[in-house]
Amino acid sequence: MMKFNRKQYQGKDKIYVAIPSAPRVSRLWVWSKRHKEYRTPTEQKPYMARRWENDAFGRRSRAYRFFETLDEAREWQLDAKEAIAPVPASQKQRGGIFFRDLVEEWKRRRYPSMEESTQVRYDDIVRLYFGNLMDLGIHDITPKALDAWLDDLKDPKNWTISREKEPHSITN
Repeated sequence: MMKFNRKQYQGKDKIYVAIPSAPRVSRLWVWSKRHKEYRTPTEQKPYMARRWENDAFGRRSRAYRFFETLDEAREWQLDAKEAIAPVPASQKQRGGIFFRDLVEEWKRRRYPSMEESTQVRYDDIVRLYFGNLMDLGIHDITPKALDAWLDDLKDPKNWTISREKEPHSITN
């Protein structure tokens, strides 16, 4: 690996250079045309730290944050409490999240941008068509479980869903 030379242009106006003594921490350098060298940025925080975090569903994702000092960046990387979200006991027992948790997360992300009437309609659709899947864990949704769910949807005895599909008529 070539050593970083502040006076040699790298082909980009902004570059991140890895810090050898700090794994997953990089320093930002900005090219100054006037001084003909890379300099510390004036408007941005110069250190970028990266780490892996678990989201609410237990998936790992890469997180990035920017800091004024190298010590702040290292401290954020070592802060494991913030990085790993605790998994509720109900999810540990069944080996993952439930379908209802997935629906709630979808609502949390999408509902704020929807009209209230649309939210009410979606709640009805989820209750009517996906109600049987709510208590299943994501890992428990198998082809056999989906076949049972589809059979239940097609069942003419299931009056709530079949009534929903009937056209509305006006009676005198």
